[in-house]
Parts: sequence; C-alpha cells; structure tokens
Amino acid sequence: MQLLRTSNSIATPEQLAALIRNPEVPKFCQVAERDRREWLAHVINTLHYLAHSAKPGDDTDKAIEATFADKLIMEDPVLRGLTQVEMQEAFMKGVGREYGDFYGITASSLVSFLRGFLKSEKRLQAKAIVREAEERERAEADRRFWKEISRAVHEDGFQVPDFGNKAELREAYDEHRRKIAAQREAIYRANGGGKA
Repeated sequence: MQLLRTSNSIATPEQLAALIRNPEVPKFCQVAERDRREWLAHVINTLHYLAHSAKPGDDTDKAIEATFADKLIMEDPVLRGLTQVEMQEAFMKGVGREYGDFYGITASSLVSFLRGFLKSEKRLQAKAIVREAEERERAEADRRFWKEISRAVHEDGFQVPDFGNKAELREAYDEHRRKIAAQREAIYRANGGGKA
C-alpha cells in the first residue's frame, strides 16, 4: 500500500464510480492485515503533520492506534469495502475539516472521516452511477439469456420447462450454473490445481 497522497484520479463522481467498479483495485479488506496496519500507521503520522497537531508519539503508539483503527474499519461492512484511494481522500478532507471538527488524529477520528466521506455528495453520486451501471449490465445479461433460450428453443428443439414466470426460470438457470462452477472447482482441486 502507498502513503497518503492527494489524487486527481477521483476528482469527479464518474471517476470515483469507475474506481469503485474496477476489480483490479483492492478493497481495504482485501489487503493483508500487516500491510493495512502499516499503511494506517503511516497515515496517522502524516495526518498529524498535516493537522499541525501534537507529535504523534513513538512507533508503538502509532502501531496501537493503527491496530485499533484497522479493527474498527474491518468490523464495519461498508468501511471495509472502501478502496485505499477513497480512504486517502476521506482522510485529507477530514483533516481539512470538511466533515466537521475533530479532536486529534485517533482511530475514532479516522472512522469519522470515512463515514463523512460516505455521506459526501460526490460519493453518493458515484454510488448512483455504479447502481445504474450494474442495473444496465443485469438487464443486458437477461436480454442475452432470453435470446439464447429463444435460439435454443427454435434451433435446437430445446424444451423450456414451464416455471410459470421468468424469475423462476432464471433462478433454475443460475442454480444450474452454480452447480457446474462447483463441479469445475472440485475437478481442479482433485487434480492438484488451484481455482479455475
């Protein structure tokens, strides 16, 4: 993980939405625990200087505060899903008092900065963009699914079970795909391979 730094990569809600949707950018919870805590210790040290607060203490003090902050973040299902870049922005804006006053750079203030970021207009707009994109993708997947079913019925003579409605048919199809994926994983593991 990298040290706290400013970034223009999420200057707009659209850029932030692209970051959130990027599977190559790890969420905080996907980073190794040791790396998370080291990064938080660096963040705490940097924020002390940026806030012109009292000297942050020795490495032991920072490690304890970083461990506590990591614990608080990892216990929150939303906060743990933030990316490092989002957290950096939250911490910078928090020290800039965009989310209100704070009293020292502590684990509690870091979590407060993250919660403030989650309520920010840019983050809310980005999440709306993400939801719209996911809905479009789901609609496109459904369209492709029904097109393939229609093709199979007409060209291959495939008999579609009468489930009564599309949702039940989709669930049966999804369940079948999950079983195939599980079988594939079992075969790979049985043959000494990793994940397919």
